Amino acid sequence: MNQKEQHLLKQCLQKNDCDSIVLTYYNMIFYTVKKINPSYTNEDIEDMTQEIFIQLFKDDCKKLRQYNYKKGLSLSGWIRMIATRTVFNANRKKRIKISTQFDSLEEEIWLDRNAYNMSKTKLSIDDMEEIIQSMSYRDQLVLKLFYIKGLTLDEISVFMKVAKRQLYYIKSRAVERLKNLYFKQMKNNKKTQNGGKS
Repeated sequence: MNQKEQHLLKQCLQKNDCDSIVLTYYNMIFYTVKKINPSYTNEDIEDMTQEIFIQLFKDDCKKLRQYNYKKGLSLSGWIRMIATRTVFNANRKKRIKISTQFDSLEEEIWLDRNAYNMSKTKLSIDDMEEIIQSMSYRDQLVLKLFYIKGLTLDEISVFMKVAKRQLYYIKSRAVERLKNLYFKQMKNNKKTQNGGKS
């Protein structure tokens, strides 16, 4: 740890003045987040960067106090490691949340497909997202509002300005289209796994 890092750490831990750490490492953290998640918008990156600083400073700067230069890591290296862990944890939680949101939609898909269900083969979250994105905007909206956001048909009817009876028909058709796309993708995946053989 060089003299500058010693001074920054001392100012923060002993004098409760951590502004210099923010100013010194903000750009490094920002671009670390961007490198890990290139699909993030600048707003997403800024939010995650703020979250990383919160992790560094919470509980009386517990994570900064855990830094030990004797382990051969610079302060900037330690902060970059904390940033990387925070982003990976956030990504993992997001994936778990998305997976949970898709559960009710997959239950609907599998409802009358016992033969497929017995195979215990299901699509990945990425496949599910890709299938939904290939559908019309209206179908996507209805499926996401009902199954993922948890809105009722009455609420969706008001939001979309569509009669409830018509909305029920739209939802049923959307689910049927989704089922066909879902099992078509499963068959394609199975062919790929078997080297193109049906």
